[in-house]
Amino acid sequence: MKKRIFKRDFLDLTGTIHNHTIYSFDSNESVFSLIQAARKRRLDYVCITDHNNLNVINDPDFIREKKILLIPGMEINDAVDEHHLLVFNNQTALSNGRVEDYLAYYKKAGAITFAAHPLEDRCGNRFPKYQWNKLELDKFDGLEIWNFISSWLKTMNYWRNGAFHLLFPQMFIRRPYRKVLKYWDDLNLQGKRKSGIGAIDAHGTSIKIFGMKWKVLTHNLLFAYIRTNVLIPMKQNPDQQDVLIALKNGNSYVVNQRLGAPSNFYTAICDDHGNSAICGEDIKFTDSLALYYNLPKNGRIHLIHNGKTVSKQSGIHGKFEITKPGFYRLEIQRYCLGWIYTNPIYVVE
Repeated sequence: MKKRIFKRDFLDLTGTIHNHTIYSFDSNESVFSLIQAARKRRLDYVCITDHNNLNVINDPDFIREKKILLIPGMEINDAVDEHHLLVFNNQTALSNGRVEDYLAYYKKAGAITFAAHPLEDRCGNRFPKYQWNKLELDKFDGLEIWNFISSWLKTMNYWRNGAFHLLFPQMFIRRPYRKVLKYWDDLNLQGKRKSGIGAIDAHGTSIKIFGMKWKVLTHNLLFAYIRTNVLIPMKQNPDQQDVLIALKNGNSYVVNQRLGAPSNFYTAICDDHGNSAICGEDIKFTDSLALYYNLPKNGRIHLIHNGKTVSKQSGIHGKFEITKPGFYRLEIQRYCLGWIYTNPIYVVE
């Protein structure tokens, strides 16, 4: 079945997006410690998006690193610290202005951009939320459909359950916000083709307990959770642009690594004539289409068509018959928790 699905060979690179280093205003972790954590967690790439600067490209450890693809970017915000935008392939920081202006600028300049933590919630007022409120402004290439910090802070009450959040973070990373997935689906229903990415939003935060300073939510911890795996045509040495283009085009899927490494995971829509399409690609509608999947472990697989769940299965491998044009993606659960979220495959007439 695998030969039928893939007429091409792909590298499945695992990595993280939306990390911060010592250059971020509230971080205390160096580039060196980030690299060490990435090596320990066996990441292939890391996107570093400090607030309003690209200083990381001058860091000696960043320059020396050859094993892990370190991809520099920026996190831009408007004058009221909302509408955060991850920007790659551009060195101009346009923060503290109007979101309409910097979206238009980066679009025209050919940058690759993603809306960061849209529509996030908090259960109290102690921790501010940084939302993407102007949903009609969507001249970005994709958006974060799952952000670790957003999920973690959503249910945190500093006095009631703060200690549990710090000691057992896995208990609070259950699944992406449903309203974010709906926003993403609505954009794709309009034919805008926005890719979905996962992010950890690591800041290397420290807190004081009994007068002692403790590091919490370190890169080493967070690298074990939300990842975005990219599917890249087989080549010997993929580079930064290969990863960024795959992220832009949606040749990727988001995974909560804590629930299981997605080794040997694949999915594609195929017809009886040997044609196939992976995440982010098109395939022409025929009467013989089916979406195939293979998982390394048992899961509960939800087939999403044009934003609606149309079928469910359980198991390790199987297929869904495709009977209508539209876009299709998978939401896969383990232990009733969100595990893998694929980018859409587009079935066109």
